Amino acid sequence: MSQKLLLCLAESLCAQQCHEEASAALEKIGEEHARQPAVLWCFFETALQSGNFDKAEEVLSTLQEIGFESSRMKSAQARLLIQREKIAEAQEILTGLEDKSPEATHLLALTHWKLGQHDEAMPIFLEAARLDPQDYRNFLYLGKHYFHHLKDVQKAVKCFQKAFQLNRASEEAGSLLSDALCDLGQHEQNVKFLEAITSQLPVKRAKWAWLRLGLQQLRLGNATEAVQSLQNSLRADPSDKSCWECLGEAYLMRESLGAALLCFKKCLDADPKDLFSLYETATIKSRQGLYKEAADNFEEALDVNPEYVPAIKGLAEARLALSREHLEQGLCGLGLDDCQQALDAVARALALQGRLVCLWKLAGDICLVPAVYGIDWASLKLPTSLLQGEQDSGQEQLIKASQKCYMTAIRMKPRLASLWHDLGLALWLEARLQKGSFDKALASVRNAVTLKPDCFAYWNSLGVLAVSSGAENYGLAQHCFIKSLELENNNLYAWTNLGALYLQAGNVQLAHQAFAKAQSVEPTAMRPWVGQAFIAEKVQHHDTVDLFRHCMGLGNHGDAARAYASYLCKESGPTVAQKHGRDILVVASDALSRTVDLEGALDPAALNMLGILLERQGLLRSARDAYKKALTLPGQNDDNINCIRVNLARVLCPLGCYEEAIQLCLQTGSRSKDVLCILGFCYGKLGESSEALKVYEEALSKSPPEKKGEVELGMAMVTLKASGAAAAKDFLQNRLSSMPQSREALEALCCLSLLAGDSSACRSSTQKLMTLSKKGTALHERTASLLCCQQFMKGTDARQACRILSSAVHVHPDKGSLWSALTQALLLEKRPSALCCALAGLVLGERSPRHMTMIVLARLMQGKSKEALRAAQKMVYLYPNSHSGWVLLGLAISECRVVADKALQHDRFLLGADTLWKLWSNLVQVHYACVHHRWQKVSELVPLVLWGFAGSPLVSKSLNVLQVISELLMKTSRLEKASLSSIQNTVESEDIATGWQMLSKLQQRTEDYSGAIESLQRAKKYDGMEGKILELELCQAWLALRSAKVDSQQREGMLKAALGYLNTALRTNPRCRAGHMVLGVWALENDNSRLAKKSLERVMRFDDGGSSWIQSATVKLLLLHYLEKKDADALKKLLPQVEEQLDLQSLLSEENREQLISMGVLFNASELKKH
Repeated sequence: MSQKLLLCLAESLCAQQCHEEASAALEKIGEEHARQPAVLWCFFETALQSGNFDKAEEVLSTLQEIGFESSRMKSAQARLLIQREKIAEAQEILTGLEDKSPEATHLLALTHWKLGQHDEAMPIFLEAARLDPQDYRNFLYLGKHYFHHLKDVQKAVKCFQKAFQLNRASEEAGSLLSDALCDLGQHEQNVKFLEAITSQLPVKRAKWAWLRLGLQQLRLGNATEAVQSLQNSLRADPSDKSCWECLGEAYLMRESLGAALLCFKKCLDADPKDLFSLYETATIKSRQGLYKEAADNFEEALDVNPEYVPAIKGLAEARLALSREHLEQGLCGLGLDDCQQALDAVARALALQGRLVCLWKLAGDICLVPAVYGIDWASLKLPTSLLQGEQDSGQEQLIKASQKCYMTAIRMKPRLASLWHDLGLALWLEARLQKGSFDKALASVRNAVTLKPDCFAYWNSLGVLAVSSGAENYGLAQHCFIKSLELENNNLYAWTNLGALYLQAGNVQLAHQAFAKAQSVEPTAMRPWVGQAFIAEKVQHHDTVDLFRHCMGLGNHGDAARAYASYLCKESGPTVAQKHGRDILVVASDALSRTVDLEGALDPAALNMLGILLERQGLLRSARDAYKKALTLPGQNDDNINCIRVNLARVLCPLGCYEEAIQLCLQTGSRSKDVLCILGFCYGKLGESSEALKVYEEALSKSPPEKKGEVELGMAMVTLKASGAAAAKDFLQNRLSSMPQSREALEALCCLSLLAGDSSACRSSTQKLMTLSKKGTALHERTASLLCCQQFMKGTDARQACRILSSAVHVHPDKGSLWSALTQALLLEKRPSALCCALAGLVLGERSPRHMTMIVLARLMQGKSKEALRAAQKMVYLYPNSHSGWVLLGLAISECRVVADKALQHDRFLLGADTLWKLWSNLVQVHYACVHHRWQKVSELVPLVLWGFAGSPLVSKSLNVLQVISELLMKTSRLEKASLSSIQNTVESEDIATGWQMLSKLQQRTEDYSGAIESLQRAKKYDGMEGKILELELCQAWLALRSAKVDSQQREGMLKAALGYLNTALRTNPRCRAGHMVLGVWALENDNSRLAKKSLERVMRFDDGGSSWIQSATVKLLLLHYLEKKDADALKKLLPQVEEQLDLQSLLSEENREQLISMGVLFNASELKKH
C-alpha cells in the first residue's frame, strides 16, 4: 500500500512540475516494485520534463525490454525526439502509426508547429482536442495560434481560459491569458485574475503572476502596490535581472531614487554592459544632483552603444547642469569646459536624430549659458550643424546660434509655448548686448503667454522684458508680475522681481514687503537678500554690511559684491575688523574676485576695490597684480587712473619696489599729502635723506593739524637711518613738544629712546603712555611690550617685565602679539610656561618666523626633542628661506640623534642671513660633531666660531678647552691618565665650569673615577651652576658606585660618598626617578634588599612617560630581585604593567624564563611570546 502511495505522490508532483520532489519520491520505492510499468513510466515523465534525456532514454529501453505497449512506446519515443529537437524523425514515427491516440495526434500537431507549419497544425490540434477534451495543451497551442498569428485576441482568451481551467499549474497558460487580457484592455479583469492566482499559490510557484501583477499595477499608476508585487516576484527568484529592472522602474515611479539606484546596480552586477541599467543609473544620479557621476555613467552607456541617442542627450543635460553649478560657484574655466562638452554631445545627437525638437531646444539652452551668466569674454567651438564651419564663437555668435536652434525647433512644433519663451530670452539678450530694440523679444514672449496663459513663469519673463525694454513700462511689468503671482502665489522669482520693480520706482516700503515675501517662500534664495541689502543701503540701516555679507554666503551676485566691497573700502581697515570681525575682508575679497573672474577682469573700479581689500589683508603681491590689471584697462578718466597709481605705489613700498613707486607718484602730477608721504618714504628707503626730508616738509605744510604727527614720524625714521637713534630721538622730541602727542608718537619716541640707550627719555615716554591708557579702556598691546622692554633695559628685574606682559595678556587675551612677547620674556627667564604662551599665540594667528622659532626653542627647553623636531620641520616647510629655521632643524635633529649634516649646512645656500644665526649654526655644528666624535671636524669649526663669540667669555673659554680636547683625541685612539695633564692645565687656566665637566668625561674614559668626581665637585662651585646641582650630584653618585665596583680597597668609602651625593640629590627633587634608581643600585650593592625594593618600586610609581632606559633598567633590576626572593605575586603584578612598553623576551635569560615558568608566572613559551 505504501508503494502505491509513493507512486501517486510522485505522479502528483510531476504533474505540478515539482520534478526534484517527484524524483525523490520515486527513489523511495523498493527495488521489487521499481520495474513495474507504472513506476517506470513515472520515471520517464519526470526525467523528460526535467530535461534529463539520457535517463528518459534509459527508462524507455527498460520499458521496451519488459514488453510495454507498442503504440504508447512510439509516442514516448516521439516526445523524446521532439525534446531533442529531432522533429523530422519524430514526425516520421508519428505518421507511421496506424492507431493514433489523442497523445499521438497532439504530438503530430506539435511537430508541424515546431516546423513552422501552423496552418497544418491547427486542424490536427482541433482533432486532438476532440479526442481528449481534458488535455490543456491542445487549447494552449490553439490560443497561441489565434493570439500570435491570426491576431484574434478574443478567441485566444477563450482558448487560454480553457487551458488554464484544465491545468491551473501551467505557468505558460496563465501568463498568456494575462497578456491577452492586457491586450484587450481588460486591466481590471487581469488584476483580479492575477490577484486570485497569487492568493492561491505559494510565492515561489507564482512568480509569473506576481511579475505580471506588478507590471499591470505600474500601468495603472499604483507604484506602491507594484513595488510589493515585484518584491514578491524577486523572492521567488532573486537572480532574475528583468524583475530587478521592473522593480527599479516601480521605485522611480514612486520617486524612491535611492532604492531604484540599488535595483539597477543589482542589474549591473549581473551584467556590467547592460545598456538600459547604465542609462537608468545615470538618469537617477542626474535627478539626485550628482551630475559628475551621472555624466560618467552616461559615457559608460555610450561605450556600449555609441549611437544611443537618449544617453547622448542625458550626457549633454548632465554637462549643462554641471556647467551651471560651476558658474554659480564662480569656477568659470570648469563651467565653460562643461558647456563645451555639452555642446559637443548635443551636436553628436543631432547628427543621429536631427528631427527631435528636444535636442534643438537643448542646443539652444547650451549656447545661451555664457550670456545668461554674463560672461562676455567666453567663447565656445560651435559645430557645423549650428554654424557654417567649426570655429571659436564669441557671445554674439552664441546668441545667434541659440536663436537658430529655437527657430528650427519652432518650425517642427510651432504651437509649443516653451520654445517661443526661450526664443524671446535669446532675443532679449541680443538686444541688451547690441543696445537695440526689444520688440522682437517682447513679441516672442507674448506669443508664449498666448499659447499657454496659465504658465506663471511666462508671465514673469514678460514682466522682466517690460521693465528692460527701454520704455520702462512699469505698469505692464507690475501687471505681469501680479498675474504670475495669481497663478502661483509661492513664486520666488515673481516676488523678487516685483520687489526690484518697486525699488527701482523708489517705493522702498512695497519693495521691502515683496522681498520679505520672497524670503518666506525660500529663505536661502540669494536675490531677495540682495534686494533687502540694497534697501538697507538706501535707508542707511546699521545692518547693511551684515546683509551684504549674508548675501555673499548664499552665492555670487556681481552688484552685491561691488556694493559690499565699496562699503568696506569707505571705512578704514582697523575699523572694519574691529566692528565686524576678522574674516569680513576675506569674504568680501573672495566674492569680488569671483565677480571679476566671471566678467573677464574688465571693470577697473572692481579691480581697484579688490586691490584695496587684498592690501588690507596683507596680500600685497595679489593687490599689486589687481592694481596693475586695472591700470591697463582702457576708457578711464585721469582721476581714476591717478587714484589707481597711488594705490599701486603704496603697495609697492612694502614690496621694496621704491623706484617704481616713485615713478608712479610722479606720473600722477599730484602734490597731495598722500603722494608726498609715499615719495618721502621711498626716498628715505633709497638713502636719499635730504630729498626725503624736503618732500616730508612739503607734506607737513599740506597736512591738517591732526595728521601732522604722522608726517613727523616719517621724518624721524629718515633721520634714524641717516644720523642714528640719538638724532632721531632728539628730532622727534623737538618736533612733538609743540603739539598734542598721540599714542603712536609716544611709542615711536620710546622705541628710539631704547635704541639710543636713554633710560630717562624711555621712562618719560612710558609714563605718558600709561597716562593715555588710564584715560582709555585698557592697556594697549604695544605699550605693554614697550614697558617690558624698559624693564629688560634696566637689567635688574626681568620678572617685572614678565608680570607686565602677563597683565596685558589678561586684558587682551585675543592679541597674538602680546602672547608672542610674553613667550620671548619667559624664554629669557627659562620658564617652562613659555611653550603654553607660544602655542596660544599660534592659535591666535601668530605664524611669523620669529614666533615659530620661539616654539621650537620652548620645546627644546622642555626636553621634548621629538616635538621640537616636528615644529622645526613645520617652520622649514612654511619658511624655506629662513636661516633660523634650518639652524633650529639641525639643532632639533642633533637632539634626536639623527644625521643632521644637510640641515646644518643648508645656510651655505642662503644669502643675507643674520650674523648671529650663522654663528649659532656653526656652534650647533660643533655640538653635533662632538656628539658623533668627529674630532677633525671640531678642530676645523672651533676657530671659525671663536671670533664670533669673542664678546662672550663663557662661550669662548669653553671653545678653547674643546679645541685642546679635539686636538688630543685626534692624535690618539686610547686615552691614558697621564695624557690628560695638558687638558687639566688648560681647564685650570680658563677657569670655567664646562671645562671641568668635559675633563670629568675624559677622566671617566681612563677609569679615573676619583679624579672625575673631583672635577665635578669643582664645577659645582662656579656661579650659574645652581640649576645643575641635581644632575651633578647624581653623576657623582654614579661615579662613586662604579669606583666601588672596580676598587675593592676604597669600596666602603665610595659607597658612603655615593649615599651622601644621593641624599643631596633627592632632597633637591624627591620625585627624581634617576635618583631613586641609583639609590636602588646602591642598596643592592649593600645587600639592603628592602631599601632596593622600595627605591625601585618608587621609580615605577613615579613614571611620567620620560626616559625609557630608566624604565627598562628598573624593570630588569626588579625582576631579578623578585626572582631572588621568589615573590610570585609581585611578579604577576609587575609583568602586566610593562608588557606593552618593553620586550620581556630580550630582558630575560633562559634561566630566568624557566624560573618564571616554574613559579607559575609564565605558563609556557607561547605565553612568554605573548608578553
